[in-house]
Amino acid sequence: MRIVCIADTHGQHDKIRLPIGDLLIVAGDLTIFGNVEKFGSFGRWLRSVVTQFPLGAIVIAGNHDLGLDPAKSNMWRLNELFLTSIPNVRYLNDSGTTINGIKFWGSPITPFFYNWAFNRHPEEIASHWALIPKDCNCLITHGPPKGYRDAGLGCGRLKEVVENLPDLRMHVFGHIHPPA
Repeated sequence: MRIVCIADTHGQHDKIRLPIGDLLIVAGDLTIFGNVEKFGSFGRWLRSVVTQFPLGAIVIAGNHDLGLDPAKSNMWRLNELFLTSIPNVRYLNDSGTTINGIKFWGSPITPFFYNWAFNRHPEEIASHWALIPKDCNCLITHGPPKGYRDAGLGCGRLKEVVENLPDLRMHVFGHIHPPA
C-alpha cells in the first residue's frame, strides 16, 4: 500500500501536486481559520483528488480547523457532514477505521496552544490518548509526540502511548512546521 501523507496545508491545498498512491492521509490544518467557506474549498478539492487514490482518504482536523471543533464553532456539525459526505473519505476524530487489514486511528487533539481548536490541558489530554487501541497499526495525530520533530512542543503523554503500541508501524503528524 502506497500512502501519501500531507498536513498543514492551511487552505493552500490547491497548490499541492500529489504523488501517485493508494491512500491519502491528511493530518490536519485543512484551513487557516476554518470557516464554512474554507471547508467548502477544501472539500471541493478533496472530492476532486480522492478519485486518484483507490483506497480513498483519511482526514483529521488540526488546531487551525476551528470550524470542526464543537467548542469553537456552532457550524462544526455542518462542516463534518460535508467532509463525511465525500465518497471514499473517512473523517476520524478520536476514532478508527480498518483498510485492507491495517488499523488506523486518528485524533486532532494537541496540547494547549494559543487557545486554538482541539486544544487540551495536560490533565485532559490523557483521556484522549487512552482511546487509542493497543493494536493500532497507523496512528494519525495532528501534533507530534515529545521529542519527535516537535521543536520542543510535542506531547509527553502521547510519546508514552506511542512507545507502548506494539503493532504501530507508522505515525503521521504535522502541526510543528516552519512559517511559510
